[in-house]
Amino acid sequence: GAMDPDHDHDDDDEEDAGVAVPPHAGGDDSDNGIDNEEVSIHDDDNNDDSDDYAEKEEETEKTKMEDEAKAAQQRHQQRRVQIWYGTNRNRLSGESTTKIEDQMFYGSEDDQRLNLGVAEVHVPKAHTVGSTGSSKLYQWITGIDDTLRIVDDKMLDENGFREKLEQLCKYTKQRLAILYVHGYRYTWKEAIVQAGQLSWDLALPGVTASFSWPSQGNAMRYFQDAQAAAVSHQYLVEYMQLLVESGIDKIHVIAHSMGNRVLLSAFEQIERELGPEFKKHIGHLFLAAPDVGQDDFKLRSRVYGKLSDSTTMYVSARDKALQLSVIANFAELTSRAGLTPPLLVWPEFFHTIDATLVNAMWLVAHGYFADSEIVLRDIAENVINGTHPRHRKNLAESCHPITNHCHYEFKY
Repeated sequence: GAMDPDHDHDDDDEEDAGVAVPPHAGGDDSDNGIDNEEVSIHDDDNNDDSDDYAEKEEETEKTKMEDEAKAAQQRHQQRRVQIWYGTNRNRLSGESTTKIEDQMFYGSEDDQRLNLGVAEVHVPKAHTVGSTGSSKLYQWITGIDDTLRIVDDKMLDENGFREKLEQLCKYTKQRLAILYVHGYRYTWKEAIVQAGQLSWDLALPGVTASFSWPSQGNAMRYFQDAQAAAVSHQYLVEYMQLLVESGIDKIHVIAHSMGNRVLLSAFEQIERELGPEFKKHIGHLFLAAPDVGQDDFKLRSRVYGKLSDSTTMYVSARDKALQLSVIANFAELTSRAGLTPPLLVWPEFFHTIDATLVNAMWLVAHGYFADSEIVLRDIAENVINGTHPRHRKNLAESCHPITNHCHYEFKY
């Protein structure tokens, strides 16, 4: 299966390769169109022959299609994943001599505008599902390097982004995006690498997108992160609109931790400003360990029910990061949406899945959405089949005797 860590992605057939990994954005030969002037110089006789021109156009289209498919396959064989990103972080000017792994790319300042690009992440052969790389110590002892790394980054302006993505959607017939919004304490690089891991492990068709807001990437900067999250939603909305304008039909979103504050405000803005027209582009939402106050979340989360095909919230009783967040936000006098007890259940608007057992092994147990194979499989199944949690084999239903509200737990 797609989730099997030993499953060799290279065995997939051609079509599948074009699907799981979005085709290549690299190379500056994106304009493979025929240069009209040259045609007229060499082909004087055919100048007025529009049939001939149409035929040539068709040939060009066919070539472009084959090129995209080839590039996608090649990336797949090289175990590279493409991440289409939007960020309101400030761009850092890297020394051109600096090795790509030593470059920082983007900082933690709010640039007050949307910066765009496409990055590539390499997934080493030693990669195991759910991991972005073992500890340095483990790698030193075993001599195995399983770290995912950014191997390419191209900044694009809005037109360049739109053109490249349009071409990709057109030639791969894939018009679906998985959009990842990271949580507190992430740098831009960590967010891109995490998106790369999700893309490879979920092995879903379509494009992988990432929106990165200016988190400080530092455990001690919780309140700065909270402020940055509070002012970044408009850029996420702008980014989602751009994805749709570039040919994406459906956007499925995975939002983690504090990224849920950005997403919630973004969806309120979408409801206010874009209305029902945009609704058809929103697919399934996955709210992983939301760091949003429960009262606040109850008041505002109905917007998800209104706008999405389905919304799933993963919660846990063992989430150490959210336990600390409760203390940090003591003035709210409420628990966090992603922390139980109490368990936040509101079936009209979202499905609640208790993942407490999933992360019995983890110390912090906050990133389980990405590092647990069972949760990844649950996300993939929901995206591919749209199956209600009641009918997903790895979930058990548990209903409250009085309210009859049901939530779900992972089966072991």
